[in-house]
Amino acid sequence: MKIAQRHGSALIAVSVLGVAMTLFWVHRIHLDQPGQLNRLPNSDLLSFTWPNLVFLHNELQSGRLPVWNPYQFAGQPILANHIAGILYPPNLVALWLFSPARALDVLSVFHFTAAAFFTWLLCGRLGLGGAARISAAVMYGLSAPMLWGIYLVAFLYTQAWLPAMLWALHGLLTEARPRWSVALAAFVSLAFLGGHTQALLYMLQFAGLYGAFGLWRVTAADERLKVVGLVLLAGALSLGFAAPQLLPTALHHAGEAVRGLDGLSLAEASAGYVPWNRLLWSLLGSPFAAATSAPLIWPILGIPLVAIGLCNARSRDQWFFFAATAVFLALFMIGPQSPVFPLYHRLPLGDVFRLPTRISFVYLLVIALLLAMGVDSCQALLERRGRSRLARLLALAAASAVCADVYLRTDQVYYHPSILESAAAEKWTGRSAFSYLSDATPSRVKYGRTFLENEVSFLAQPKAGMLHGIFVVPDYDPAIPDAYRAYFRPRMPLWHGMLRLLRSDTERDDRQLKRLLDLMSVHRYTAIAQDASGIERFRSLRGFAGGPVQSLSKRAIVVESDSALPRSYTVSCVRPMPDRDAAIELLLADDFDPMSQASVTNPEPGSPALAPLVAACTERSREPLRAAPIREYTTDVVLVDAVCTAPCLLVLTDLRYPGWRVEVDGQEQLLFAANGIFRGVVLGAGRHHVRYFFAPMSLRIGIGLLGLASGMALWVIYCEVRSATPSRRLAASRTRFD
Repeated sequence: MKIAQRHGSALIAVSVLGVAMTLFWVHRIHLDQPGQLNRLPNSDLLSFTWPNLVFLHNELQSGRLPVWNPYQFAGQPILANHIAGILYPPNLVALWLFSPARALDVLSVFHFTAAAFFTWLLCGRLGLGGAARISAAVMYGLSAPMLWGIYLVAFLYTQAWLPAMLWALHGLLTEARPRWSVALAAFVSLAFLGGHTQALLYMLQFAGLYGAFGLWRVTAADERLKVVGLVLLAGALSLGFAAPQLLPTALHHAGEAVRGLDGLSLAEASAGYVPWNRLLWSLLGSPFAAATSAPLIWPILGIPLVAIGLCNARSRDQWFFFAATAVFLALFMIGPQSPVFPLYHRLPLGDVFRLPTRISFVYLLVIALLLAMGVDSCQALLERRGRSRLARLLALAAASAVCADVYLRTDQVYYHPSILESAAAEKWTGRSAFSYLSDATPSRVKYGRTFLENEVSFLAQPKAGMLHGIFVVPDYDPAIPDAYRAYFRPRMPLWHGMLRLLRSDTERDDRQLKRLLDLMSVHRYTAIAQDASGIERFRSLRGFAGGPVQSLSKRAIVVESDSALPRSYTVSCVRPMPDRDAAIELLLADDFDPMSQASVTNPEPGSPALAPLVAACTERSREPLRAAPIREYTTDVVLVDAVCTAPCLLVLTDLRYPGWRVEVDGQEQLLFAANGIFRGVVLGAGRHHVRYFFAPMSLRIGIGLLGLASGMALWVIYCEVRSATPSRRLAASRTRFD
């Protein structure tokens, strides 16, 4: 009977919390329909997350798991880009079943519910009563960092699993059973696949502190060594579960992206800290302050409830740990105004990330647990005096006050793309103005790229290529491959891919920039203004592109370029260069003819395949460039038909990146770096069928490790079930949902 009651209470709790979070979402997003467009809060959601969700949905509906995105510049990896969350299981399920807008609804409600429910379970593990558990669940589930996760989706998908990690860790500390190792590994890997590395690092560090405390105060002395071994098992399993994402990210993307693992200075890392006076003010609480404007604010009853929590002897050890942790985290968030963050900055990985306030989700979970202990203490103090009914009423009243206080702060003001029918969606140019571009008359070359000239706000072009299936230069991405920075030489030190032709964004002059864009197969130049009056200033693009101006609408124009190279072509003259930078500089030299030759960075010095092509450059009459038709183009496979009258180099103006391979007539060949950053393969005389395909070894190894870890986890659980006596099974089932 007790077992059924425990399972039943968990089912009731998750149902109630799920309904509550659904009502919150419907109220604050769909009924209120917030409509503000703001560069800071909306930028990541509109310019990065939403296009990635649309792209992933389209690929899944076509029966493909996307590993490469060809629509930004000359392409870039998308699976290896950790923050995109391509392998995150909830993403895959929701975007396979629903449209992107409805999937975003489902994913948001799911993560709010998961955060609240596992907070409820964690409080049960700490021995707290029902009212206390609900107050903590609502406070963390609707805390300011979770609400900011509405717009910083990867952060939401990661931080939602913190209570689950602590719940599994506490189960491991108290029971020392292998099943908790598997659960802990699953939650750690889910948090990693969610996409926010900084949040995961904070979660692991906090879990390490709590594990050390629990090993000392919770675990029996004769089981501590066993618990340490099971924690190591959980670590090994989590690495295996996350390997398909971890290996491509660590082995390729981390080294090839603009943002690497180079450390930040203390001033850079501490940007965005909370001043100490603002932090102290947040302790007082205010029913009129929204969580997004006062993200660290406590409920009005916060200080009294935290103080009362010390009176409960049953949870006093936990109270002292969480109280000390809250003080430490507060000092951490005030950055250089205390010695805590400067000391942390000196630790390994302490200088990789910025914005110390991003640890606020850990801080507010700790505060939620302290408040829950206070609610529980109120009930315990009265029960000792024989007033059980009054104690329950008082605890329920305190929990209701905390929940109401938290909900009053959940008001949202910024536009969310799940409201596609709202007026704000019409203002968002990804819905309106770019439809002209996708419906425009195709360029004379089917696979030619389009340059989108920017407005002042980069929200004017949120990954239009991914949204509309066109090949776009430039585009916004915080993890853009470093090859493009070497190619264009932007002036900004922290460059996320933005370029403008009508203002000096790069060290290249107009002539150099035009040649580089021609070599990237940019066949048309388009400008989309915020309003009809702003389009006139873009007509000067004609002087850059060289073709006539065509009006697509009152807000959009397009200019064709006749000098752009085909997407795929052959040349007979090759000029080998020692490295990428030298190859790119050769492209800008006066004696370089892009219509008849190519530079090659030779991955194998003295390769005999290049010898006839190098010799051909000395001939007076060398063959001009010849287009090679693309027979099929998908995100990770390109089929090209090429005809050469003599040995030639086939150039595909897509990025050469680790993991791309090439087959010629069914035989794999060496893939060269052509013109600095593109793909080139040497062909003999005759007709050839060429297949480029993206098959990174790191992904295949990662899938193998995932299978190995999954098999190990099933074997561990099977052995535990087989070895458990009936009495141990009964005891384990009784505490499963505590």
